[in-house]
Amino acid sequence: MSRRALLAFVALAFVGCSSGRDKLIADLQSARPEVRALAVKALAEKGDPDDVGLFTQAARDPVAIVRAEAMIALGKSKDERVVDLLGEALDDADDQVQLKAAAALASFKSAKARSFLTLQHSRCALASHHHRGLHPTQAAHPSPRLGHPPPAHLRLSPSDAAPSTTST
Repeated sequence: MSRRALLAFVALAFVGCSSGRDKLIADLQSARPEVRALAVKALAEKGDPDDVGLFTQAARDPVAIVRAEAMIALGKSKDERVVDLLGEALDDADDQVQLKAAAALASFKSAKARSFLTLQHSRCALASHHHRGLHPTQAAHPSPRLGHPPPAHLRLSPSDAAPSTTST
């Protein structure tokens, strides 16, 4: 292959790659959420650190599938600047977005990422106990409904359980 042909080939390859990226960036503005989500995924696979800003914007998309894909992309970026955004996404209204955000946070080794995950775990445990009708003080103890008596400090004495008969 001549030097001229090689230069032409490299120039075409560069233009082809550039226009592919331009199309993906344009797809991020599509009216169709599945197109936006696929664009985020494709950009994340390229691994360009300059795309973190695009993923940050996608993380605030009104449609959950786009936000979930953005969480994956942000996790792949390994950019510590996105840890706060991933932590906020743990409170997203959509369960898949929360799950992807937690998985992304788990890929970071920083204390800040671990603290978000620990806090979320505590919230989930408390919410689970609340959902089952348990008082927060019973959260760390077996549930009486599961056949276990409550711990001694939570049991009512007979005098506590009896209605008061004194009048004032």
